Amino acid sequence: MFTHRHFADALGVLLVLSAAACGDDSATQEDSSSEASTSATGGNGSGSTATGAIGGGGEGGEGDATPLPTLHLAAVPTQSVDVAPMIHARAGHTATLLDDGSVIVIGGEDLGDDRAQLATVERYDPAADTWTEMAPLPEGRLNHSATILVDGTILIVGGGGSNAIGSPSGIDVRTTALLLDPATGAVEAIPGPAEPRHAHLAVRLPSGKVLVAGGADADSILVHAEGAGGDIPFGHPLATAEIYDPKTRTFAPTGSMSEAHSSFTLVGLADGRALVTGGIADSEAAVSSKVSEIFDEASGAFTLTGELDGDDRLHHAATRLADGRALIFGGKKSNVSFLSDLQMFDPVTGVFDRAGRTFSSRTVANVVPTVDGGAVVLGGLSCSFNGCDNPVETFLVAAGGGTSDGPDLLHGRASASATVLLDGSILVAGGYASSSVAFVERLAP
Repeated sequence: MFTHRHFADALGVLLVLSAAACGDDSATQEDSSSEASTSATGGNGSGSTATGAIGGGGEGGEGDATPLPTLHLAAVPTQSVDVAPMIHARAGHTATLLDDGSVIVIGGEDLGDDRAQLATVERYDPAADTWTEMAPLPEGRLNHSATILVDGTILIVGGGGSNAIGSPSGIDVRTTALLLDPATGAVEAIPGPAEPRHAHLAVRLPSGKVLVAGGADADSILVHAEGAGGDIPFGHPLATAEIYDPKTRTFAPTGSMSEAHSSFTLVGLADGRALVTGGIADSEAAVSSKVSEIFDEASGAFTLTGELDGDDRLHHAATRLADGRALIFGGKKSNVSFLSDLQMFDPVTGVFDRAGRTFSSRTVANVVPTVDGGAVVLGGLSCSFNGCDNPVETFLVAAGGGTSDGPDLLHGRASASATVLLDGSILVAGGYASSSVAFVERLAP
């Protein structure tokens, strides 16, 4: 179902500018993750993010011995080396690290194929430096989340199409969830969240359940963006959240956020809580957010915490650091300003402090925690009124703040996955430059 609205000029210009680096039919993806999400690696992500490196460490709450996801810490990199490319070019995918050290890459999109949601799944073996194609998903998934459960299966939730400028469109939103068994490659469809969503984020909680929060819905609105080819569809940002219970294999609503969050970040904290930061609450308002909220599974509620120290933002990147703080990097304001600042969140005080900046502003970059208490910033899209590019420079963030130069990537790209492997190297896979790419490299000490 479509309704028609007029899109504010400032946000329309912003999104068109973001797409310029990739040609007429490409743009930025959500950061993950977590993982993203980590999803998580990524940022995305955003990225999408989708690394499996984001999450808590240690045990769950009192009387609950369920372990939180391990926070995988990268060795401080000094070089980047090419490794075997993926079988399929893709951007906005998820990448999940398994206990055996292999990585499963799921879905995404091929910008050369009409922004189609990809159903392909492949597995990387770092020891053999090979990719193996696995059984495909029943349907393509983009703007989805992938969360590893306590039993080792991967929960894939939601997904939906992107519009011509790379934002969640509200079209072809997936109503089911999937369980992927890495041991057999089998994929089982199960009922999805009560509210279908895409461009959401997910994190595993102390109980072993999964929080699925925010994103955009399946009620698409037509928005007019000057210079973007006329009216294009957008999904409404969501404030709702749901909990997946692996014992019953069902989703149930939990407390809602104070405002909707899309193009935001979600970081699992060391104490089992989850931090939501920024994003955009209304696709018509052309205003990004500086609101941050914390979810506590014990209460099932989100609580407002300190706001970002400075600019509101969307399409930024985030991760948890070795000492338990969260690092937020870059993104953009909805008035076209691209950001380069680093902000540290202290979960004890609930306060954000600026921790320096990089010399280039970026959106949909990746931030990966390192063993020295800092992080690596890599990839992303950098835009100005003179155009956009995909920088190859990486930055090493010190634990106390400030940056230094890291090794250059061999390939500039945005909306890639960045996964910490068991040897401490960072597997950077896919993403987009002028189109979706299949090349892969490892940042290594």
